[in-house]
Amino acid sequence: MAIGGRPPGDGGLVGTPFLDKEIVAITTPNDPLVGSPDVPIEALAERPWLLRERGSGTRKMVEDYLAEHGLTPVALTLGSNGAIKHAAQAGLGVSLQSRLAVQLELAQGRLATIAVREPPAARQW
Repeated sequence: MAIGGRPPGDGGLVGTPFLDKEIVAITTPNDPLVGSPDVPIEALAERPWLLRERGSGTRKMVEDYLAEHGLTPVALTLGSNGAIKHAAQAGLGVSLQSRLAVQLELAQGRLATIAVREPPAARQW
């Protein structure tokens, strides 16, 4: 048994959704867009985006989201969600992450969210 966000589509594994996975845009707490309601995604077009490694379902989700909105920002590849959280906290870029993955950092004020007008579709664990 494993917990993941996107089972392979080859039919070798069966996935059973059991929990909604809200996706949020994360950034450093002192980002000027934090607290602004209804931020157009284009406002983040010139920002560096922090992405997981190739083959990651999270990376694919972010790439699809950016392409859907016609954005091709500078991308920095990092090897883990932890590295992305630290980089976002340091102000090195923005990213999309599961709210569950960043809930501690949000509660502690080490990360903040940007309320994008066109939020990514919720996924499921």
